Amino acid sequence: MEFGIVSLGSHAINRVMPAILSSDNKITAIYSTDRQKGTKYAKEVGAEFFDDLEKMMHKDFQAAYISSPNYLHYKFTKLALTHDKHVLLEKPMTLSVRESKELHDIAQQKGLRLSIGFHLRFHPSLDYVREAISKGELGEIRLVSGQWSHFSSRNFNDSWWGVDYMVGGGSIVGTGVHVMDAIYNIFREEPKGLIATSYPKGRTIDDHFNIIFDYGESRTAIAISSRKIPDGNNDLVIQGERGYIRVKNFFSTSVDSKIETNGIIREVPKVDMYREEIKDFVGKGLKIANSYDGVISTAMHLGAQFSAKEGRYITLKEILGT
Repeated sequence: MEFGIVSLGSHAINRVMPAILSSDNKITAIYSTDRQKGTKYAKEVGAEFFDDLEKMMHKDFQAAYISSPNYLHYKFTKLALTHDKHVLLEKPMTLSVRESKELHDIAQQKGLRLSIGFHLRFHPSLDYVREAISKGELGEIRLVSGQWSHFSSRNFNDSWWGVDYMVGGGSIVGTGVHVMDAIYNIFREEPKGLIATSYPKGRTIDDHFNIIFDYGESRTAIAISSRKIPDGNNDLVIQGERGYIRVKNFFSTSVDSKIETNGIIREVPKVDMYREEIKDFVGKGLKIANSYDGVISTAMHLGAQFSAKEGRYITLKEILGT
Protein backbone atom coordinates (compact mmCIF):
# COMPACT_ATOMS: atom_id res chain seq x y z
CA MET A 1 0.00 0.00 0.00
CA GLU A 2 1.16 3.54 -0.70
CA PHE A 3 0.97 6.01 2.21
CA GLY A 4 0.86 9.75 2.47
CA ILE A 5 2.32 11.11 5.73
CA VAL A 6 0.55 14.06 7.33
CA SER A 7 2.86 15.86 9.80
CA LEU A 8 6.40 14.94 10.82
CA GLY A 9 6.56 14.67 14.58
CA SER A 10 9.11 12.46 16.30
CA HIS A 11 6.60 9.61 16.66
CA ALA A 12 6.00 9.52 12.92
CA ILE A 13 9.68 9.79 12.05
CA ASN A 14 11.09 7.34 14.60
CA ARG A 15 8.37 4.69 14.82
CA VAL A 16 5.59 4.69 12.27
CA MET A 17 7.40 5.65 9.06
CA PRO A 18 10.05 2.94 9.62
CA ALA A 19 7.22 0.48 10.34
CA ILE A 20 5.51 1.36 7.07
CA LEU A 21 8.68 0.86 5.07
CA SER A 22 9.82 -2.32 6.85
CA SER A 23 6.44 -3.97 6.22
CA ASP A 24 6.86 -3.73 2.43
CA ASN A 25 4.70 -0.64 1.98
CA LYS A 26 5.66 2.67 0.41
CA ILE A 27 5.59 6.33 1.38
CA THR A 28 4.93 8.37 -1.75
CA ALA A 29 3.81 11.73 -0.31
CA ILE A 30 4.70 13.82 2.75
CA TYR A 31 2.94 16.94 4.06
CA SER A 32 4.58 19.27 6.57
CA THR A 33 4.46 22.95 7.44
CA ASP A 34 8.23 22.73 7.93
CA ARG A 35 9.57 22.79 4.38
CA GLN A 36 13.16 22.01 5.36
CA LYS A 37 12.19 18.96 7.40
CA GLY A 38 9.61 17.85 4.86
CA THR A 39 11.95 17.96 1.86
CA LYS A 40 14.66 16.16 3.88
CA TYR A 41 12.48 13.17 4.78
CA ALA A 42 10.73 13.10 1.40
CA LYS A 43 14.12 12.76 -0.26
CA GLU A 44 15.20 10.01 2.17
CA VAL A 45 12.15 7.81 1.44
CA GLY A 46 11.68 8.72 -2.21
CA ALA A 47 8.43 10.63 -1.67
CA GLU A 48 7.04 13.89 -3.01
CA PHE A 49 6.91 16.79 -0.57
CA PHE A 50 3.83 19.00 -0.18
CA ASP A 51 3.14 22.11 1.89
CA ASP A 52 -0.45 22.15 0.58
CA LEU A 53 -2.47 19.28 2.09
CA GLU A 54 -5.42 19.67 -0.27
CA LYS A 55 -3.08 19.32 -3.24
CA MET A 56 -1.43 16.24 -1.71
CA MET A 57 -4.78 14.54 -1.21
CA HIS A 58 -5.35 14.60 -4.98
CA LYS A 59 -2.40 12.21 -5.45
CA ASP A 60 -2.95 8.48 -5.96
CA PHE A 61 -1.70 7.01 -2.62
CA GLN A 62 -4.24 4.79 -0.87
CA ALA A 63 -3.83 5.64 2.83
CA ALA A 64 -2.99 8.65 4.96
CA TYR A 65 -1.10 8.36 8.23
CA ILE A 66 -2.06 11.41 10.32
CA SER A 67 -0.02 12.46 13.36
CA SER A 68 -0.78 16.18 13.35
CA PRO A 69 -1.44 18.26 16.48
CA ASN A 70 -4.56 16.93 18.21
CA TYR A 71 -6.87 19.81 17.32
CA LEU A 72 -6.25 19.18 13.59
CA HIS A 73 -7.14 15.47 13.67
CA TYR A 74 -10.78 16.10 12.72
CA LYS A 75 -10.03 18.55 9.89
CA PHE A 76 -7.23 16.52 8.33
CA THR A 77 -8.99 13.15 8.66
CA LYS A 78 -12.21 14.49 7.14
CA LEU A 79 -10.19 15.87 4.22
CA ALA A 80 -8.47 12.51 3.68
CA LEU A 81 -11.73 10.54 3.85
CA THR A 82 -13.40 12.98 1.48
CA HIS A 83 -10.63 12.19 -1.01
CA ASP A 84 -11.27 8.46 -0.58
CA LYS A 85 -8.14 7.69 1.45
CA HIS A 86 -8.01 5.07 4.16
CA VAL A 87 -6.72 6.67 7.38
CA LEU A 88 -4.50 5.56 10.23
CA LEU A 89 -4.97 8.33 12.81
CA GLU A 90 -2.95 8.90 15.95
CA LYS A 91 -4.75 9.17 19.27
CA PRO A 92 -6.80 10.89 20.53
CA MET A 93 -9.22 10.43 17.63
CA THR A 94 -10.56 13.97 18.04
CA LEU A 95 -11.27 16.39 20.89
CA SER A 96 -15.07 16.08 20.72
CA VAL A 97 -17.51 13.18 20.55
CA ARG A 98 -19.48 14.90 17.80
CA GLU A 99 -16.40 15.11 15.57
CA SER A 100 -15.40 11.51 16.27
CA LYS A 101 -18.90 10.30 15.42
CA GLU A 102 -18.90 12.29 12.19
CA LEU A 103 -15.58 10.79 11.05
CA HIS A 104 -16.85 7.31 11.92
CA ASP A 105 -20.00 7.88 9.88
CA ILE A 106 -18.08 9.20 6.85
CA ALA A 107 -15.71 6.21 6.88
CA GLN A 108 -18.63 3.78 7.16
CA GLN A 109 -20.59 5.43 4.36
CA LYS A 110 -17.58 5.39 2.03
CA GLY A 111 -16.41 1.91 2.95
CA LEU A 112 -13.02 3.24 4.04
CA ARG A 113 -10.83 2.02 6.87
CA LEU A 114 -10.39 4.56 9.67
CA SER A 115 -8.13 3.13 12.37
CA ILE A 116 -6.71 4.66 15.56
CA GLY A 117 -3.07 4.25 16.57
CA PHE A 118 -3.38 2.26 19.79
CA HIS A 119 -0.20 0.27 19.25
CA LEU A 120 -0.57 -1.69 22.49
CA ARG A 121 -3.31 -3.77 20.88
CA PHE A 122 -0.34 -5.52 19.25
CA HIS A 123 1.52 -6.32 22.46
CA PRO A 124 2.19 -10.07 22.22
CA SER A 125 1.08 -10.68 25.82
CA LEU A 126 -2.54 -9.98 24.87
CA ASP A 127 -2.84 -13.24 22.94
CA TYR A 128 -2.00 -15.10 26.13
CA VAL A 129 -4.33 -12.90 28.21
CA ARG A 130 -7.28 -13.44 25.86
CA GLU A 131 -6.72 -17.20 25.75
CA ALA A 132 -6.59 -17.43 29.54
CA ILE A 133 -9.77 -15.39 29.89
CA SER A 134 -11.62 -17.35 27.18
CA LYS A 135 -10.71 -20.65 28.86
CA GLY A 136 -12.00 -19.34 32.19
CA GLU A 137 -8.64 -19.79 33.90
CA LEU A 138 -9.16 -16.65 36.01
CA GLY A 139 -12.85 -17.14 36.60
CA GLU A 140 -15.07 -14.09 36.31
CA ILE A 141 -12.96 -10.96 35.72
CA ARG A 142 -13.48 -8.48 38.55
CA LEU A 143 -10.76 -5.85 38.09
CA VAL A 144 -8.56 -4.61 35.26
CA SER A 145 -6.03 -1.94 36.17
CA GLY A 146 -3.26 -0.13 34.36
CA GLN A 147 -0.85 2.74 34.83
CA TRP A 148 1.33 4.61 32.35
CA SER A 149 3.42 7.10 34.24
CA HIS A 150 6.76 8.81 33.95
CA PHE A 151 8.43 11.95 35.20
CA SER A 152 8.60 14.83 32.77
CA SER A 153 10.42 18.12 33.32
CA ARG A 154 9.54 19.27 29.79
CA ASN A 155 8.24 22.82 29.34
CA PHE A 156 5.13 22.25 27.24
CA ASN A 157 4.43 25.98 26.91
CA ASP A 158 6.80 26.34 23.96
CA SER A 159 4.66 24.33 21.52
CA TRP A 160 1.09 23.27 20.76
CA TRP A 161 1.42 20.76 23.62
CA GLY A 162 1.02 23.72 25.99
CA VAL A 163 -2.12 25.23 24.42
CA ASP A 164 -5.40 23.98 25.87
CA TYR A 165 -7.54 23.97 22.72
CA MET A 166 -4.77 22.47 20.57
CA VAL A 167 -3.80 19.53 22.79
CA GLY A 168 -7.03 18.89 24.70
CA GLY A 169 -5.34 17.47 27.80
CA GLY A 170 -2.09 16.52 29.47
CA SER A 171 -1.19 13.04 30.69
CA ILE A 172 -4.67 11.78 29.85
CA VAL A 173 -4.26 12.32 26.09
CA GLY A 174 -0.56 11.47 26.16
CA THR A 175 -0.64 8.09 27.90
CA GLY A 176 -4.00 7.79 29.66
CA VAL A 177 -5.93 7.04 26.48
CA HIS A 178 -3.71 3.97 25.94
CA VAL A 179 -4.55 2.66 29.41
CA MET A 180 -8.26 3.25 28.81
CA ASP A 181 -8.16 1.51 25.44
CA ALA A 182 -6.37 -1.50 26.94
CA ILE A 183 -9.13 -1.79 29.56
CA TYR A 184 -11.86 -1.43 26.92
CA ASN A 185 -10.11 -3.97 24.68
CA ILE A 186 -9.93 -6.57 27.46
CA PHE A 187 -13.52 -6.16 28.68
CA ARG A 188 -14.70 -5.96 25.04
CA GLU A 189 -17.41 -3.52 26.04
CA GLU A 190 -17.73 0.11 27.03
CA PRO A 191 -18.12 0.99 30.71
CA LYS A 192 -21.42 2.09 32.17
CA GLY A 193 -19.81 5.14 33.74
CA LEU A 194 -16.80 6.54 35.54
CA ILE A 195 -15.54 8.88 38.23
CA ALA A 196 -12.20 10.67 38.05
CA THR A 197 -9.84 13.08 39.75
CA SER A 198 -7.04 15.08 38.14
CA TYR A 199 -4.22 17.34 39.28
CA PRO A 200 -3.83 20.28 39.11
CA LYS A 201 -7.60 20.37 39.63
CA GLY A 202 -9.56 22.23 36.98
CA ARG A 203 -6.75 22.49 34.42
CA THR A 204 -7.17 21.12 30.89
CA ILE A 205 -3.50 20.20 30.69
CA ASP A 206 -3.18 17.83 33.64
CA ASP A 207 -0.12 16.29 35.27
CA HIS A 208 -1.94 13.32 36.79
CA PHE A 209 -5.24 11.47 36.32
CA ASN A 210 -7.00 8.76 38.37
CA ILE A 211 -10.05 7.15 36.74
CA ILE A 212 -12.37 4.43 38.05
CA PHE A 213 -14.63 2.75 35.47
CA ASP A 214 -17.90 1.06 36.41
CA TYR A 215 -18.58 -2.06 34.37
CA GLY A 216 -21.46 -3.22 36.54
CA GLU A 217 -21.94 -6.55 38.33
CA SER A 218 -18.92 -6.02 40.62
CA ARG A 219 -16.59 -5.39 37.67
CA THR A 220 -14.28 -2.41 37.93
CA ALA A 221 -11.35 -0.90 36.07
CA ILE A 222 -8.75 1.61 37.21
CA ALA A 223 -6.64 3.78 34.89
CA ILE A 224 -3.79 6.04 36.03
CA SER A 225 -1.72 8.40 33.90
CA SER A 226 0.92 10.75 35.24
CA ARG A 227 3.82 12.97 34.33
CA LYS A 228 4.95 13.15 37.94
CA ILE A 229 5.78 9.54 38.86
CA PRO A 230 9.39 8.58 38.04
CA ASP A 231 10.02 4.93 37.16
CA GLY A 232 6.31 4.24 37.18
CA ASN A 233 5.02 0.69 37.70
CA ASN A 234 3.54 0.60 34.20
CA ASP A 235 1.87 -2.80 34.48
CA LEU A 236 -1.40 -4.20 33.22
CA VAL A 237 -3.19 -6.35 35.80
CA ILE A 238 -6.24 -8.57 35.28
CA GLN A 239 -7.76 -10.01 38.45
CA GLY A 240 -10.43 -12.71 38.43
CA GLU A 241 -12.24 -14.78 41.02
CA ARG A 242 -9.67 -17.59 40.70
CA GLY A 243 -6.42 -15.79 39.96
CA TYR A 244 -4.57 -12.94 38.30
CA ILE A 245 -2.37 -12.02 35.36
CA ARG A 246 0.17 -9.22 35.57
CA VAL A 247 1.95 -8.05 32.43
CA LYS A 248 4.98 -6.23 33.74
CA ASN A 249 5.96 -3.03 31.91
CA PHE A 250 3.05 -3.42 29.49
CA PHE A 251 2.55 0.30 28.92
CA SER A 252 5.47 1.33 26.76
CA THR A 253 6.45 2.09 23.17
CA SER A 254 8.49 -1.12 23.00
CA VAL A 255 8.11 -4.68 24.27
CA ASP A 256 10.20 -5.50 27.33
CA SER A 257 7.75 -7.43 29.48
CA LYS A 258 7.13 -10.55 31.50
CA ILE A 259 3.81 -12.23 32.26
CA GLU A 260 3.13 -13.32 35.83
CA THR A 261 0.20 -15.68 36.28
CA ASN A 262 -0.57 -16.65 39.86
CA GLY A 263 3.13 -16.42 40.70
CA ILE A 264 4.43 -18.19 37.58
CA ILE A 265 6.52 -15.94 35.33
CA ARG A 266 6.81 -16.30 31.55
CA GLU A 267 8.85 -14.39 28.97
CA VAL A 268 7.13 -12.23 26.37
CA PRO A 269 8.55 -12.34 22.82
CA LYS A 270 9.84 -9.01 21.52
CA VAL A 271 8.06 -7.62 18.48
CA ASP A 272 7.79 -4.24 16.77
CA MET A 273 4.23 -3.29 17.72
CA TYR A 274 4.10 -0.48 15.16
CA ARG A 275 5.12 -2.80 12.34
CA GLU A 276 2.44 -5.28 13.40
CA GLU A 277 -0.07 -2.44 13.51
CA ILE A 278 0.76 -1.37 9.95
CA LYS A 279 0.54 -4.97 8.72
CA ASP A 280 -2.91 -5.34 10.29
CA PHE A 281 -4.08 -1.96 8.94
CA VAL A 282 -3.07 -2.97 5.41
CA GLY A 283 -4.34 -6.52 5.91
CA LYS A 284 -7.49 -7.88 7.56
CA GLY A 285 -7.77 -5.36 10.40
CA LEU A 286 -8.42 -8.01 13.05
CA LYS A 287 -6.78 -6.31 16.04
CA ILE A 288 -6.40 -2.65 15.16
CA ALA A 289 -8.68 -0.09 16.82
CA ASN A 290 -11.46 0.88 14.41
CA SER A 291 -13.40 4.12 14.16
CA TYR A 292 -16.11 2.99 16.60
CA ASP A 293 -13.39 2.15 19.12
CA GLY A 294 -12.12 5.69 18.54
CA VAL A 295 -15.54 7.16 19.35
CA ILE A 296 -15.66 5.20 22.62
CA SER A 297 -12.10 6.27 23.47
CA THR A 298 -13.02 9.91 22.89
CA ALA A 299 -16.06 9.53 25.14
CA MET A 300 -13.97 7.86 27.86
CA HIS A 301 -11.29 10.54 28.00
CA LEU A 302 -13.75 13.44 27.74
CA GLY A 303 -15.96 11.81 30.37
CA ALA A 304 -12.97 11.53 32.70
CA GLN A 305 -12.12 15.20 32.19
CA PHE A 306 -15.74 16.22 32.80
CA SER A 307 -15.98 14.05 35.92
CA ALA A 308 -12.77 15.52 37.35
CA LYS A 309 -14.01 19.08 36.82
CA GLU A 310 -17.55 18.43 38.05
CA GLY A 311 -16.57 16.10 40.90
CA ARG A 312 -19.23 13.52 40.13
CA TYR A 313 -20.02 10.17 38.52
CA ILE A 314 -20.56 10.40 34.75
CA THR A 315 -22.38 7.84 32.61
CA LEU A 316 -20.96 7.08 29.20
CA LYS A 317 -24.41 7.62 27.67
CA GLU A 318 -24.28 11.16 29.03
CA ILE A 319 -21.08 11.85 27.11
CA LEU A 320 -22.13 9.98 23.97
CA GLY A 321 -25.49 11.75 23.93
CA THR A 322 -27.41 8.50 23.62
